[in-house]
Amino acid sequence: MGDNEEVELRLLSRKKDGNIIKYIYSCPCGRGTIEEEQDYTPGHRNGFAWINCKNCNERYAIDFRHGDLHWYVVEKGQNAIASTEKNVNRYRKEKIMIYDNFDELGKNNIKATRTDFTSTIGVDGMKDIIRKVLLGGNVRDITEFITQRRLISSYAAMIDLFVNTLISKTGNIQEYSDYVARDLECARGNKQKTLDLWFIGWTKKGLDNIVRDEANLASYKDSFAVSTTETIADIQEKFGGLSGTLKLNGVEINLDWNVLSLLCIALGSQTLSIRGSAKSMNGKLFEKLILGSLLTIMGFRYCSAPPARMQKTDKLFWLSNMDENERETDATLVYNGIAISIDIGFIGKGNPEISLDKVTRFNRYKQIAGMGHEMKTIIIVDTVAENSDLFNKAKRVDGIVLQMSQNNWVIDFAKTVCRVFSIQHDLSTLRVEQLDAYLRREMARVNINAFIE
Repeated sequence: MGDNEEVELRLLSRKKDGNIIKYIYSCPCGRGTIEEEQDYTPGHRNGFAWINCKNCNERYAIDFRHGDLHWYVVEKGQNAIASTEKNVNRYRKEKIMIYDNFDELGKNNIKATRTDFTSTIGVDGMKDIIRKVLLGGNVRDITEFITQRRLISSYAAMIDLFVNTLISKTGNIQEYSDYVARDLECARGNKQKTLDLWFIGWTKKGLDNIVRDEANLASYKDSFAVSTTETIADIQEKFGGLSGTLKLNGVEINLDWNVLSLLCIALGSQTLSIRGSAKSMNGKLFEKLILGSLLTIMGFRYCSAPPARMQKTDKLFWLSNMDENERETDATLVYNGIAISIDIGFIGKGNPEISLDKVTRFNRYKQIAGMGHEMKTIIIVDTVAENSDLFNKAKRVDGIVLQMSQNNWVIDFAKTVCRVFSIQHDLSTLRVEQLDAYLRREMARVNINAFIE
């Protein structure tokens, strides 16, 4: 069969939904389908077709050279492939993507960014969070309310999307899954893809770890449809039928197990994604802010990168550096031929294995700016469990462990730095009741923007 020789198809069904007509054909091998949607919305007319069969996808392609509504199935060849890619690009331009109907409030909350966070909180707000952590507060407690606000705003946008856009697809789970998968295939940018993944129960991390590749979504979407349909049948048998209505801004929809199940799947993935994004962003951001502020207060000068040259008496520090052994150090401070590597993590009792891993990140001697330095290690975590062996392991490698949950941890930090470098600093001599006033005064002089960039 040549590139231009069309394959005859057998029509299985035709369904009209408003201005959209959907045709389903048997695929050439008979194990799947080929589906087509024709859009007769007043003012324009276009269509799109796709192969819904893994076997036929490998051998055949859709030839759109004669237009959106006059396509053919042909054996794969360069002409057909080029034509298909051209049509997908045209589909992206003409078709309204699911993302286009997602409210701006939802779009803005898909992924947490430093810019959004810092602009929302402001410099004074950021300094206040830093000060509270230096006093023993938990950064995650402080930022949790911001994350909750993002979640609720995003939930509202998702409900709006279901009410006004996706409700027509929820009657048949397979149709819903096909619709989302096709939208994902044409999605551009991470935000569009992330939104589509939520509808079928995935986050970007889940896609990478389990499905592994977007190419495998063709088979996954069918498995999703079968599994979800069977599960809904099971819960309906156990709990009985579910019915009701949901009214949003004058638009009313009927509720059943299909709608509620698909909405809950999307909201669940949405929660995981937004919380994961916030946790990663907040952790990386505040690790730098807390260390940068504390070391500046102690009189060390910030370098944006490890220096190529320096004087032995220079009191310097830099943040987030990968050493020659490819071990990341959250901060390094140097003075008089001695260097301290600092690992910080907002790690609580629930992650003891991560805390223990940090004690392995040390070298006793290191070349910095062409000079040899004796190395020391400070490990800062949020909380250490009572039965943890972290302190003993750190002691064996001449390391120090500090807990941010203790209200005097920065005083102990200052004492450790002063002892290692044989220097003096006011912070090391303060009493706990003097610490808040001292930090308020000193934080006013710290330029935290240098650590954000």
